[in-house]
Amino acid sequence: MFDEKQYVDAIIAVGVLIKGETMHFEYIAEAVSRGLMEVQLQAKPDPLMKRAPVVFGVLTVLNEEQAWTRAGGPDIKMESQSAAERGNEPRSHNHGHDWGRVAIEMGRREKERPK
Repeated sequence: MFDEKQYVDAIIAVGVLIKGETMHFEYIAEAVSRGLMEVQLQAKPDPLMKRAPVVFGVLTVLNEEQAWTRAGGPDIKMESQSAAERGNEPRSHNHGHDWGRVAIEMGRREKERPK
């Protein structure tokens, strides 16, 4: 999976699982979790690190609208609406940005940790 000469500081798995009407959603979510655990075990970290952090950046949602809202959404006007205008609609939030920041911080801390 990884080139023996290629080092990584962090890995971010980005994706979305939208629940359908069958049990496949649960099976796929479980397989993704196990697969990412295997990735962390196989990843060759930078020589200054004990292990390369793996960030689970997979949205698990009930519908496409929830996915767009949690991914930063195509509807930019939502960000400028007041709570009263949005009603119960949550403000759109780009979780990808958070995952990137977490990966950078985890990689930095792992390099600083004594071996």
